[in-house]
Amino acid sequence: MDFKAAFSKIEKYKSGEVMSPVAAQLHVMIAKNGLDVFIDNDVLRGEIDSLSISRTAKAQLVLIFSCSTLSDYVRNSKSDLNMVDVNNAIHSVVSSTGLSYKCVIELVADVFYACGLDFSVEYGPQLIDDSTEYGLHAVMPSKLAEDEVNKARALRQKYESQYGEGFDKKDASDAGEAARKAVEAMRKLCNAGVPEGFYMLGLCYLYGECGTASDLNKGLKFMQLAAEQGIVEAAAILGDYYYDSEDPLTRDYTLAHYYYTRPGAMAMGRERQLALQDIYKQHNANKLTFVFSGVVLALMIIFLTYFHAGVFSGSSRLVLGIILVAISAALLALVALFYRAKRFNGIRWLVAAQYFVWALYAFLLVLA
Repeated sequence: MDFKAAFSKIEKYKSGEVMSPVAAQLHVMIAKNGLDVFIDNDVLRGEIDSLSISRTAKAQLVLIFSCSTLSDYVRNSKSDLNMVDVNNAIHSVVSSTGLSYKCVIELVADVFYACGLDFSVEYGPQLIDDSTEYGLHAVMPSKLAEDEVNKARALRQKYESQYGEGFDKKDASDAGEAARKAVEAMRKLCNAGVPEGFYMLGLCYLYGECGTASDLNKGLKFMQLAAEQGIVEAAAILGDYYYDSEDPLTRDYTLAHYYYTRPGAMAMGRERQLALQDIYKQHNANKLTFVFSGVVLALMIIFLTYFHAGVFSGSSRLVLGIILVAISAALLALVALFYRAKRFNGIRWLVAAQYFVWALYAFLLVLA
């Protein structure tokens, strides 16, 4: 193995300026001895003992290399290390040493940094079985992530081109195998916390791609995870969904505005820019709604005051009139709250509710 070539990709690490003290010292040790230093635990223990790091760090390093299979992962780091090996290594160390997950992930990251792998650690979503969990996990190097994403894209495109709509049903078994490989590649990306994986899996559930049964809830969940991690296509799709939904209970201009204004989403199409303009018009319409709501409440108060000495005086109708005015005031407060929060959903239904209260109020006046 050519260590000069291995380290050429990360020259910035050689100075140790961007490494932790542990990673910088391990880097020097590996540059001096090569990855063969991890073969013999006794030799490795001596090398670790000579490092200029804390006694605690030395003890932890000796422990993780003695009790786990981390050495195997390290020695294979430039040949067949794949995107899930880092997380597997972390779980191996945790289960065999009893160290905390946070402690182990920092030590393992230091080891892989020192080996020339630009893995990083983040708090984010991962697909665990069929559920999504947030936690600390390792992020694969950008080149490795790019290769895995391209592989998943190619498998997805291959399936759609060969087994999309109208394919010969006699090839169903081949289609099923192609779909399985594509979905498995996407899920592997999600297992490693790669945003592109959540996006592609979200497309599968939203539109039934790659032979996946449509599941709106799962599709939206994966799209939201992808959008949160910066996938602009996912943000644009979510904006479209909440803006164009035919279900009035699902249509949400506030959420549509949120996703349309994610960085890069507006560049995904002219129609989305027009949709955003329409959403802003809705906000302006809410201003008029606010005014009408105030007028309705003012009229009710005026009528209650004017007729207090006559129609409402000495009667339960006065109590009922006060209750209706209080309801109208509460609706005005809601209108003000929605407008102040700059929500973009239509709030004219609040004025419609006030009109209903006003009709009851007018009916009370007629009875009187």
